Amino acid sequence: MFRNIKDSQKGISVIFTFFIMVIILAMVLGISIILVSEIKMIRGMGNSVVAFYAADSGIEKTFYYDRKVIPGGGNRGLCYICDSCSDCQDCTPSLPEGSSLSKDCGSQTCTNCTISYHTEFGEAGDEREYEVKATVVPFYGFSKTTIESFGDYEKTTRAIDLTFTSTMVLSFCSIDACTSACGDDWISRVQFNTIDKNSGQDGPYSDFTSESTTVLQGGSYDLTITISQGDSWEQCATVWIDFDQNGIFESNESTEVGCIYSDGGSMTKSILIPETAKSGSTRMRVIEIYNGYPTDPCGNYNYGEAEDYTIIIGFPSDPPTITSVLDSPDPQTAGLDVQFSIDWNDPDSSQIKIHTCKTDAITGQTCGGGSWCDSSSFTTDDPATCSHTTQLADVGTSPNNYYAFVCDDGGACSSSTSGTFTVENDPPTITSVSDTPDPQTAGLDVQFSVDWYDPDAGEQVKIHICKTGAITGQTCDGGSWCDSSSFTTDDPTTCSYTTQVTDAAVNDYYTFVCDDSNACSSSTSGTFILEGTILLRSLITTNEGGNGQNGNMFNITAKNPVIIRRFSTNWNTGSLTARIYWHEGGYVTHDDGNWQLVGTAPMTGVDGTFVEIPIDVDLTIEIGETYGFYITNSGGSIDIIYTDGTIETYSNDDLDLASSIGKEYPFGSTFSPRIWNGVIWYE
Repeated sequence: MFRNIKDSQKGISVIFTFFIMVIILAMVLGISIILVSEIKMIRGMGNSVVAFYAADSGIEKTFYYDRKVIPGGGNRGLCYICDSCSDCQDCTPSLPEGSSLSKDCGSQTCTNCTISYHTEFGEAGDEREYEVKATVVPFYGFSKTTIESFGDYEKTTRAIDLTFTSTMVLSFCSIDACTSACGDDWISRVQFNTIDKNSGQDGPYSDFTSESTTVLQGGSYDLTITISQGDSWEQCATVWIDFDQNGIFESNESTEVGCIYSDGGSMTKSILIPETAKSGSTRMRVIEIYNGYPTDPCGNYNYGEAEDYTIIIGFPSDPPTITSVLDSPDPQTAGLDVQFSIDWNDPDSSQIKIHTCKTDAITGQTCGGGSWCDSSSFTTDDPATCSHTTQLADVGTSPNNYYAFVCDDGGACSSSTSGTFTVENDPPTITSVSDTPDPQTAGLDVQFSVDWYDPDAGEQVKIHICKTGAITGQTCDGGSWCDSSSFTTDDPTTCSYTTQVTDAAVNDYYTFVCDDSNACSSSTSGTFILEGTILLRSLITTNEGGNGQNGNMFNITAKNPVIIRRFSTNWNTGSLTARIYWHEGGYVTHDDGNWQLVGTAPMTGVDGTFVEIPIDVDLTIEIGETYGFYITNSGGSIDIIYTDGTIETYSNDDLDLASSIGKEYPFGSTFSPRIWNGVIWYE
């Protein structure tokens, strides 16, 4: 019995040992498989690197032959590879796949071509290979080149492709259209589609290739040539357009435009753009000569002129359509931007520009009557936007009209969608006003300082410290204490008033801020005080005017004791130097040597306005006393203004004023009677 138990235990041990060995073997096999896989992967990575470098070799070789091995008369060597590369096997030029243009694989021109070749290299047992397909096609006036290179090594293939654009350079023949009297006749104007070039006597040839226009395959366009000449000879013109863009003006690319027989005559011919014309930028040559049509675009002529222009040939396309147009914000404040946002659709999937025109007209990519804004470049953005910075000129009682167009890169434009936007001019507002010093002493300045805000960006303002709460335009209705001398953006803005002895003890003022569109704030009122001010009384004569001279003499008789403080009078507008004299007893004689000079002061006259003379008289006149006064401009052309008429007396309870005469300075000719126009200030 015990022996059977021992045999059973041995069997179980064998089974366990077997399973353990199986597990160990499985692990070893798994690890082996992983190692083999990794080894293959590492080998594959190495093959990929070699294949990649093989592909790169194809790119480098193509670049080398394109840029360095260039045939005579050409500007690149891409289409010359099959002739110049000895190890470019099975090298074949062909028409680019999907191209609707004719094949051009000429070694000198090379504008529409695919070059395919392959090269094998490396030693036996380590062979490598690359296949190259290089394609050049016209692309919106440029040349687009794509190079695709496929490298192969140990059944591993890697690819590199490269695309770039470059300017298509065509070399055209020179011409000497005038070898004799070159000033006798010349092309003075060429009009073709959007080209409208005026020129003078520029010599036998003018390069106007900076002038360009876009035309479409299959379209017809009028060419008008104007010729100036010194007589009435026969002058004829021919035009050539290099439609196939091979750099050669060929006979089938020429059109006889017409002849004229008088100075300033014009000729017009419709030019058909062939449907087979290559798209892109090309050359137009216009030649006019004496006595017959020019037939050689590269010839020499005795009399005439030649001009070259740039023509951009595009594919005919279906025009875009506008889905919606939005302008915002509307209304807008002057000086800020209005943005135009246009949703559009183009069945040709072209790039577009938007134009927000001022009139319902567009030619090419140009608004006929000017634009509010245009796209800066072609785009596929939808919606497309542009912005107009509003101006004060845009402010008005009526909204501004606009007409939105969307034009594609082939020159096809949508119909217009119209709309309006409104620009408002918001008036400034006053934040605070101060007057300093307050109180002030008569004869010294009070400065007014105004803090303000204008929501219209970029506007300038003037401040007006008015004597009443009313203003019209930039003028205080009841006169002003002071005003800005010019428009400014200074904040705060200040102005000053020189106080007078005639000012009241407490003076009201009303502040306005007006922008450069005459929009004014509401008024902010205040007062300024003069210390020690005595309330003066006055005697006012007429302000009728009508005549004038350097000065006026008049007599004042006191009915009560008075102190004459100052005079205000009416002068012609302008700068002058005022003088005041007095004569005890009145002016019995006009110049007896007893006149006393009170003072001299510069001032500015304002026609029709009593202006205070800044001379303190301070003369006491007792009851019954009479004094003569002589107020005059001491030199210059500014006269005191008085009134012709009979001798009149002006009186009040304190004074009589009488016996006014006009007087030439100094104490010259007398004109009588002449009524003084002015105010006597006294206490």
